[in-house]
Amino acid sequence: NHFAAFIPGDSTAEVVLTSGIYNFLNYYNFAIVARLLLTWFPNPPQALVGPLAAICDPYLNIFRGIIPPLGQLDLSPIISLGLLNFITGATAALPHELPNDSA
Repeated sequence: NHFAAFIPGDSTAEVVLTSGIYNFLNYYNFAIVARLLLTWFPNPPQALVGPLAAICDPYLNIFRGIIPPLGQLDLSPIISLGLLNFITGATAALPHELPNDSA
């Protein structure tokens, strides 16, 4: 019994599609980390914060609405990055074929 989500990796289109999604999720993960790191600085450059906020805040706000901050500590980015990493890992497993166990 195999516990893996997969798309048979025998098609070039499937590999290109899943690789594209995987790369997009990795870049999005990097953008969220950059956005979070910029919040630690008192006056970050708006040329960086503006575009990153426009891209990342809609996703982060989903978790901010679910998990309230504990004083000055906002735990929602930890949960959002954890879910994004889980989805990225699942996407990486999509184009792989399961071994044939017919013996």
